Amino acid sequence: MMNEPAHKTKPELWKQIEALEQKIMFMEEFLEGKGLLAEATEYVENSLLDLEELPFD
Repeated sequence: MMNEPAHKTKPELWKQIEALEQKIMFMEEFLEGKGLLAEATEYVENSLLDLEELPFD
């Protein structure tokens, strides 16, 4: 794996955010098309709640 700089520039961060948004939209459309969006959303929300309850940082 190549070493990446410790800090990214704002344009690099925005480009990364846009790429993530595109991936999320694709996943949402795919899951919605399969009738699984509500179930997947509930699963992710429950997983996030479980992480919040962990006893360490």
